[in-house]
Amino acid sequence: MIPKVTKSGNIKLKAHGLTVGTLNLSAKIVLKYISRNYQLPKWVSIDGDEALLRLNQIKKLIKSASKLKQSILIKTIFNS
Repeated sequence: MIPKVTKSGNIKLKAHGLTVGTLNLSAKIVLKYISRNYQLPKWVSIDGDEALLRLNQIKKLIKSASKLKQSILIKTIFNS
């Protein structure tokens, strides 16, 4: 897969082909199979032979998790 950074800072991965041993497979079919049969994170989307990693959503998740950890830490300290 060939990575490309989008204008919004996300990463687009383009698959030109996949091989398993000596067997050549259609990237589009394999990615469609993956998207239909596996639960992907909300920040990953597959369209045809491309996958998009929405890094801006990951940053939001990390920020939310960090705030939650801080909140739990503060409650633990002051409720002791």
